[in-house]
Formats: sequence, C-alpha cells, structure tokens
Amino acid sequence: MSLSDNGLVFIFLQLVLLLALAVFLFDLICAFWERQARIRIGKFQDRDRWTRMVLSKGLRWLNATPKVRISDNTRWVLADMLKGTFWRRAVQSWQEAALLLGLNAAYRFSKDPAIYAAIARFLNSKFNEKGGWKQSPPEVDVAMLAYAVMSLDGFDARRYKPAFDELLDMIFDRRGDDGTIIYRAHGPDYRFVDTLGLVCPFLALYGRKFQRPDCVDLAVKQITTFQENGLLQGSRIPFHAYKVSERLPLGIAGWGRGVAWYGLGLMGVWQHLPEGHAYKQILERDIVELSKTILSFQNPNGSWNWTLTRREARADSSATAFFAWFLRVAAQCEETQGPCDLGSEKAVKYLMSVTRRTGEIDFSQGDTKDIGVYSQRFDILPFTQGFAIRCAFYRSTEEEC
Repeated sequence: MSLSDNGLVFIFLQLVLLLALAVFLFDLICAFWERQARIRIGKFQDRDRWTRMVLSKGLRWLNATPKVRISDNTRWVLADMLKGTFWRRAVQSWQEAALLLGLNAAYRFSKDPAIYAAIARFLNSKFNEKGGWKQSPPEVDVAMLAYAVMSLDGFDARRYKPAFDELLDMIFDRRGDDGTIIYRAHGPDYRFVDTLGLVCPFLALYGRKFQRPDCVDLAVKQITTFQENGLLQGSRIPFHAYKVSERLPLGIAGWGRGVAWYGLGLMGVWQHLPEGHAYKQILERDIVELSKTILSFQNPNGSWNWTLTRREARADSSATAFFAWFLRVAAQCEETQGPCDLGSEKAVKYLMSVTRRTGEIDFSQGDTKDIGVYSQRFDILPFTQGFAIRCAFYRSTEEEC
C-alpha cells in the first residue's frame, strides 16, 4: 500500500471516528436535556397559573409542534433521524389536531387575539388559497385534524371544503368488503380502535355540515361494528384491533390510549348526531357505561395506567388527559355527574403533578409500533397538552350530554 493510500485510510478512519463521536454526543445531549427538563417537575400548586403555563406551551407548539418519536431507541438517535425513521407525518397530524381542539376551547372562552392569530397562521401553513391541502394527507389519521379545523370558532370551515373532500374520498376508498374503514392499506383484514377516534368524529361533523347522511351512517357503522367484534366480552373495554375474516380480537384489552380512541369516537359522533337519530340515545348510553368503566380503573393519585387493567403498569399522561376531558363532558349526564366531576378533578391534579416547570406535561406513552407492540418511552406528547387545555377550558354549555 502506498503512502497516499495510507493517508486516505487514515482520513477515512478519522471521519468514522468523528461521526461516531457526533452520534454519541447527540445521544448524551438528548439524555441531559431530558433530565434537566424534569428538574422541579410537578411544583405547580395554583390551578390558574398551571392552566396559563400549559396554554402558553400549547400556543407555542401549534406552529412548531415537537416531533413525536416513533422509535424507543435512546442510542443512535441521530442515525434514526438521518434514516427518516425518527418521526412520521401521520402521527404528527393528530398531535396538531389535539392542540387545535384545546386552543379552540381556550379561544371560545377568552377571545384572546393571540390565540386567533396563531390558529390563522397554522391554517395558512396547511391549506392553499383554494382551500385544498398544501400537502395531500398521507393517511386517514389526518381526519382528526380536519375535524378540529371544522370545529373552529371564528373561522369559516366551508373555505376548506376542497381539502375535506379530498380526505373524504380517501376514507371512502379505504372501505373493506365489510363496508368499514381500513386503517392502513397494507392491513386490509384488520380494523383498529384508533380509527374510531381519528376518523368517525370527522365523518359525523362533515355529514351534518354538508348534508351527507352517508358519512354519518359510515361513522355509526364503524363504531357499532367494532363494538360487535372488538370489545372484551361482557365489558366496555376495547381491544387494540380485530381481524375481520375471523372476527378475532387482537392486541391487549384495555390499552389506555386505545380506550381513549374508543371514547373519542363515541363522544365525537354522539355530539354531532341530530336529535331523533336512531343511535343518539344508544351512543349516549354507551358514553355513560364507558365513563363507569374508566372510573373503575382510576388510580388513587388520579391517573390511569397505559394498560388500564394492570395496576402494575406505569401511569400514562396521554390517557389521563383525555379521560379528564371525557369525564368532564360526560358529567353533564345526570346519572354519572358526581363521579365524573370528581374523577376529572383528580385527573387534573395528577397532570399538575407531572407538569414540567416550563408547562410541558410529561410521562405520556410514545407512539405504538404495531398491534400488541406498545412504546415503553414516556415523554412529552402534544396530544396530551391539547386535551389538558381542552379540559381546562371546557364549559358545560358547549358540549352537553
């Protein structure tokens, strides 16, 4: 080997060493940043100050939403980023949707021009001048974001009808042989509980706003079919999914955020069904029964675990924030008013106890990998922030049961 060849090998080894050092230092910085962020966590005692801090963080996040990691790796994080396996657009859409729902509740309450301006800026970043998407939706998950946009106060949702119509076409194209919506095109034989919360409220609200009863019917069908095949026998606890061809439940029964998706579907569709609809009272009864089930699994400290049915599992702030809001709305039902109010209050106190000094609610379960493969990373999640804000600014005159 010549001298020049030796020099090239030496340079190559130096580059490899520098790259390895950069990756190691990036992991170290990430770990340090996470640890320092938790200094003085849970020190909020004043409810109003906590609400202001959580709202302020959510307002800043709307137009700079933190990327939700789809990997639990704590090593070689930079490599995941470079490979494009660190985050996914479809996951980001329901983070943005939850923030938008929360900020809309805050704006409805306060009419704060800063919130209005942030929402307007967000809409301008997502939609073009003709009301279509600037980037076409990659998956049906985006329906939750479309639902949040349709729900906004002070904005004309009809302006964005071209975007809603494009999404609606995708949803109807995703129907399987049984007439229900396929969550992912590569899994046509599976029906996920996620779809109930992500898609069904959009269908119900779109159907009401634009006189499309077929959309409402599809939302109801998606929920009732899942109830027939995806609930634990004799209970209101959903499995993660079920296999259509064999009517076989899959995943665990009682995954916390899965129960939240089920509850979001029930509540979202129920709220937008017209009075006198055949399923209005049926879904209201389902909401009452689910409320009782949720309350039965609440921990003494006000939280719920990532697996509701296992007391040994760790608490999940994303499920807790959603249930805090869900119970707040369900408390308008006379049958469950007292227990739901108490359960929601306990949940908020727990969320205060896991809020960082900067207003970020911590310890939410990360993104799910597959049926039965659940994240063991617990960190910040914009979805959690959004539902905490939505709960804090909920008023019973808005969404009565």
